[in-house]
Amino acid sequence: REAVAMAADSAATVSGEKGQKVFSSANKIFSLSKYEPVGIMIYGNATLMRVPWETIIKVYRSTLKDKKFNKLSEYGDDFINFLKTEKRLFPESEQEKFILGNIFGYFHSIKEELVERVDILIETKTSVTQDDVDLIFTKLLDEDYKKWHEAPSFVNNFDKILKDFQSKYIKKVEEIIIEVFEKLPISDENMKKLKELASSLFFKFPNGMLNSNASGIVIAGFGEEEIFPSIKSYSIEGMALNILKYKEENDKSITN
Repeated sequence: REAVAMAADSAATVSGEKGQKVFSSANKIFSLSKYEPVGIMIYGNATLMRVPWETIIKVYRSTLKDKKFNKLSEYGDDFINFLKTEKRLFPESEQEKFILGNIFGYFHSIKEELVERVDILIETKTSVTQDDVDLIFTKLLDEDYKKWHEAPSFVNNFDKILKDFQSKYIKKVEEIIIEVFEKLPISDENMKKLKELASSLFFKFPNGMLNSNASGIVIAGFGEEEIFPSIKSYSIEGMALNILKYKEENDKSITN
């Protein structure tokens, strides 16, 4: 009832255009406020859209100044709102890199799974036809599409957002599909599904599908009116069309 202990190792993952790199001397625990007993810890990706979390937290702290909130949860809400609205952090050019990089990575993971399943089939059959490959690809795509299509969106006007996204990025999505899947014949129906998947990546959280590039943040401490500590944690992936993709993970409070 006196405090929250926050602990972390010093290893942090940084994602870039050439993959991921792990640094062994990263800072992960910071004061969120210079004046109030509120801390913040990060885990997972040490950057958000290539901006170090340490930098993001320092910028937030300078804007927060000596402002205080009655509840710890309000610090979390204010920090998330800062991420949504601070234009200096995630300009449109960085949002586009984030979008296209994630689409490429996701489609590439589908291709890798396709190759694995075809290799397994080759071990059991004397010959594998193009029809066999097409059938495996369609089944694989349907599995992912079902999860993403049925998942609710965290944005209220998803259909409009989907149209806005596709009108802006559809040509580049088509280029990525050609680059990743090369000469693989793709039916019109499967092409339509790939395009919807590319859009859904940034506005949905399907069950059982985790983004390895996501960052986790934990905010802990006391609000002005709280006598016992509490924590809030979030999983944050990035921003597309000026919409931050994040979700609350845990919200716990110490009580009498």
